[in-house]
Amino acid sequence: MFFGESTGIRYAQNPAPARENVAKDEDEGKRDSSFIELEREKKGLAKDSATVLVVDDEKLIRWSLNERLLESGYHVLLAENGRTALEWFEDGLCVDAILLDLKLPDVDGLDLLRRFREKSVCPVILMSAYGSPERIDEGMSLGAATFIPKPFDLDEMVRAVGAVLKPA
Repeated sequence: MFFGESTGIRYAQNPAPARENVAKDEDEGKRDSSFIELEREKKGLAKDSATVLVVDDEKLIRWSLNERLLESGYHVLLAENGRTALEWFEDGLCVDAILLDLKLPDVDGLDLLRRFREKSVCPVILMSAYGSPERIDEGMSLGAATFIPKPFDLDEMVRAVGAVLKPA
């Protein structure tokens, strides 16, 4: 099953996915480690399950990755744009891996990767339908673990997440 091609459907700026993996309260912007531990308990995930942040503006891709990563035992946080992901990092978000789209509507994915690197060394998997060799090379030189072109196979993405999270 392949995902990532544009559906042509327009969604509201903050659509509510069928199964969102984040709290719906006044403190929604806070994504610190205590919040993540509470969310893991609510979802019945193991305390040591890895947390993956998905940053992509396409609702179908966020939803698909959320479902497949949950099935694989990961805790998932979803950001529909770079600004949201950056705010979470500035508020102290700690994740084990990031799936980052290179082409976001509000910020360039490589600029976002640079900002993430100021706060974290967690593995980043870049993804895009518009990845030129130069941009891919730049992303890798900024510390990205790998690049996966869109459309991608969901099982391939889960394998890539597992590979970057394996201890060296």
